[in-house]
Amino acid sequence: MVYSNKNSVTKLKNTFLLVGILLLLTATAFIFLEEFVIVAIIAGFFLLGILLVTMLNLQYVKIAEENGRLSIRYYAVFSVNRQYESIEFPVSSLKKVEVSKYFLGLKWDVSFTVRLKQGFADYPPVCFSAIPRKERIRLINWLKGLK
Repeated sequence: MVYSNKNSVTKLKNTFLLVGILLLLTATAFIFLEEFVIVAIIAGFFLLGILLVTMLNLQYVKIAEENGRLSIRYYAVFSVNRQYESIEFPVSSLKKVEVSKYFLGLKWDVSFTVRLKQGFADYPPVCFSAIPRKERIRLINWLKGLK
């Protein structure tokens, strides 16, 4: 199985870009009308949106299970210093898939525990928030079924 949330990430980026441009254009129009209280409210919404995106840490995720190995590639969608990360391990060594939910269930972090010769290893969590909810639940159930 191979899964990628490239389409949903593209839609999400375009939506955030469009909303941001609309907020800036609206604020510009109110500056010319000298309605500075409304401009301050719009600026507050803009900053709140930036804070929300930063806290959610939306990530592009590609998961592939081939030849008995699970490969997970991911990176932050909205980032100035983008770091590409990768996790790869044999499916047979997967011990636990754990889901942590934050911010009223908006942010889903999935962490993997793998059995090694020296004991157990926990990989850093991968954020599944940018994956649509139905696909996210289906994907997590599939990952939990691998162990």
